[in-house]
Amino acid sequence: MKGRSERRTYAMESTGTTSSSESLGKNLSIRVATPYDLDLLGTMGYRFAELYGNDLMDFRASIFKSKMQTFMDQGIGVVLCLHEKAALLGALAGLMYDNVFDGKPCATELFWYVWPGAPRGSGTMLLRAFEEWAYAKGCTRITMALMMHNEQERLDKFYRDRDYVAFEKHYVKRI
Repeated sequence: MKGRSERRTYAMESTGTTSSSESLGKNLSIRVATPYDLDLLGTMGYRFAELYGNDLMDFRASIFKSKMQTFMDQGIGVVLCLHEKAALLGALAGLMYDNVFDGKPCATELFWYVWPGAPRGSGTMLLRAFEEWAYAKGCTRITMALMMHNEQERLDKFYRDRDYVAFEKHYVKRI
């Protein structure tokens, strides 16, 4: 994404579905999470925590679902879900906040995951939809995480190719 004028257009329909005429296949759609989607994501969260963060987080699906729903109800968060027909293939969640240094609205990714076997480009479709959500909310910046277990060089290039700039690295300590 080079600038606001070059953004792809995503139409938010009354059903909560986001679509891009140039990216999404006939049977693929991105929509805001339903309670059923949040249930599925909550269940999958245990597996994710087990694989990548059990030593750093105590995942609780009920808290996850409650927080995600509250953020969406307050209009400061979104959980975007990629579906092929009825099957959930991936999701990206984000939160909007006012930057503490300049007061401008920013969006930050809370999680982004695409299931193995999803069509190529599925993650990119979710990212574009998240960028469009942030833009529609008036955000001036987006921050995305690069978890240490991921293919760091490949994802670093992916982000840079989309005009993201590496800014800082976070460390976590359980106390």
